Amino acid sequence: MTLRKKDFGIWRILISLGPRAYLQPEGVFGIVAGAIISVVMVRYLDLEARIGLAGDFMVLASVLLGVVFATMALVVSLLSDEYLQVLCDSERGFLPFMAPFVAGMAVQLIAVISSLAYRVVAATWIHAGAWIFCFLVMAFGYAMMDVVSLAKTVIAHAVTRAEFTALSACSKKDNR
Repeated sequence: MTLRKKDFGIWRILISLGPRAYLQPEGVFGIVAGAIISVVMVRYLDLEARIGLAGDFMVLASVLLGVVFATMALVVSLLSDEYLQVLCDSERGFLPFMAPFVAGMAVQLIAVISSLAYRVVAATWIHAGAWIFCFLVMAFGYAMMDVVSLAKTVIAHAVTRAEFTALSACSKKDNR
């Protein structure tokens, strides 16, 4: 099997997930709450406060992006060779295991970029700035709630790995 760089591209992974992967209850809640909160903020906060808040979002989303990337690297590095082989031999391979992390990082990156975009255009494009701010708050809400989805993914793999370890132990015991 020849691996190519494009086999691990972000677009391939994001498209392969399909829409259901992005519509987890936590993400939907983050988007809906973000939409409601953003409308209230646009109505009741002045421009300077929203620009400051966008800066805070940018910092928090950047830190979250780094934490999720480090978590992904740590989780992958701690997988046993046998469990990695089980994941690779599964019907869809290893990529579905990584996909939630990549999707989460993509959303967090979108939150960072939209924060930066809002800070750049807010003072000059008043009406466009309000729409970008609403999008920013929804993206930030989704990114924050996606951490819960990632935690569920890590827990699911921990349970699967525990079951695999138990089966391996039983198999080794039977072979003795």
